[in-house]
Amino acid sequence: MLMSSLEEAFIAADYLISTDIEVIELCGGFNAHDYQLVIEYIDCSIPVGRARLSGPEQMKLDSFLNK
Repeated sequence: MLMSSLEEAFIAADYLISTDIEVIELCGGFNAHDYQLVIEYIDCSIPVGRARLSGPEQMKLDSFLNK
């Protein structure tokens, strides 16, 4: 699922939880703060992970997401 906002991530999380998903992995476009907000929003036993990119690769992703 591709999300362009934190609100969309919350909607997607609700949907995924309703389907008995076992783990949620966020892309590198989620910063540490947003990642924590998703964990707090979910507030359940489903583990949430986040992909992390190296500095130069994160800059490329940030540039793309800020278009």
